[in-house]
Amino acid sequence: MDQFEFVFSLVSLLLGLTLTEIAGGLASALKARKRISIGWITPLATLLICLDIVTMWPSLWHMRDTLDVRTLPLILASLMCLGYYVAASFVFPDTFEDGISLDDWYFENRWFSIGGTLLLAFVFQLIQRGIEHQPAYAGVGDFFGRNWGWGLYIAQYMLALLTRRRWLIIADFCGVLLMYVVYYWLNLT
Repeated sequence: MDQFEFVFSLVSLLLGLTLTEIAGGLASALKARKRISIGWITPLATLLICLDIVTMWPSLWHMRDTLDVRTLPLILASLMCLGYYVAASFVFPDTFEDGISLDDWYFENRWFSIGGTLLLAFVFQLIQRGIEHQPAYAGVGDFFGRNWGWGLYIAQYMLALLTRRRWLIIADFCGVLLMYVVYYWLNLT
């Protein structure tokens, strides 16, 4: 087992547990669908968080030649993955009381689920740039200017965190999903 395989197996295990947490919440919600209001926001948030987690694997693979196995990188990788697990644990409630609205649950917990995911994705992007020895950002404007996709991603997530209009959050999440599709379609062709 080389250094990358060592790190990759740890990260894969922790991220796999995170996806399991989300899948378990979704399965429980679907089983309780006659007693609760599922809505659109939480299923879309579930999909976005899963996509964000899954897209870490190709990013890690891309960094395979530059990863160094030392204690600090392993701690950082573990903390990132555990942070994703905590964010994922706030997507669905632990129990589904009769009449609960998952859209209301989203509004009560969005800073943990979506906000946590946004923060972790941003930190991962900065770590990735540091590992790949890409130039540091001169500031937020530089970050948005050189990375319009990341700027749009952050703006869309911030909109979902700051507005209480359900239709706007649904449209916003659909926009983020479209952005994922376009980005990966452009990178596959």
